[in-house]
Amino acid sequence: VGGNRITDLYARIKNDIINIKPDVLSILIGVNDAWHEFLNQNGVSTDKFIKIYKMLLDEVQGALPDTTIILMEPFILKSEGIAEYFDAFQANVFEKACAVRQIAKECGLPFVELQSDLDELVQIAPNEHWLLDGVHPTIYFHQFIADKWIDAFLKLN
Repeated sequence: VGGNRITDLYARIKNDIINIKPDVLSILIGVNDAWHEFLNQNGVSTDKFIKIYKMLLDEVQGALPDTTIILMEPFILKSEGIAEYFDAFQANVFEKACAVRQIAKECGLPFVELQSDLDELVQIAPNEHWLLDGVHPTIYFHQFIADKWIDAFLKLN
């Protein structure tokens, strides 16, 4: 859901995850937790992000022990719309990305790394080719994410 933070995802856990009983669940969250702080001082601190992320996973795994869960790394690139606060925004997203990587490791879940790939992709084509506004993927980066996700999923079997 666009604009959601980890707190919003957690609020929807019963209706949008547990009640649906998916075979596979992908989670890509963290950018809005940082971005909302810069937009309207309504972000989620990294400590709270970690706590709620772990609570979410505990509940999902408890209710749906057979559901495969894949965690994905939040990412960001510099763009006009976020240039004024980019350094702080990038640092905050990096904290969230490191947290997701650690959570995946602790929980034994697949982790799809994206930021380092994105940093390499901008050597091939400009930032706007991959992310419309430094945050939202274009069709090209959506395809890249899909390919990385499929690779991670296929390694599970």
